[in-house]
Amino acid sequence: MEAVSPNSVHPQQVKELLSEHILTKGMMPMVLDMEASQGVRLRDKKSGRTLIDLFGFYASDPLGMNHPKMS
Repeated sequence: MEAVSPNSVHPQQVKELLSEHILTKGMMPMVLDMEASQGVRLRDKKSGRTLIDLFGFYASDPLGMNHPKMS
């Protein structure tokens, strides 16, 4: 297994690299941009689209992404 730096992985390579270690069938075809996502707006690093999170983090992230008081 080769070590890969998170900063050196292109968004288009994420699913391929993950599939070497976990089952990725049925996985949503998006790469979450943790820095650009704000509140309920999630940024897809692969396509550049902004999506509204209507369900995903309902229990583990009640304040949304990058809340100013959590920085």
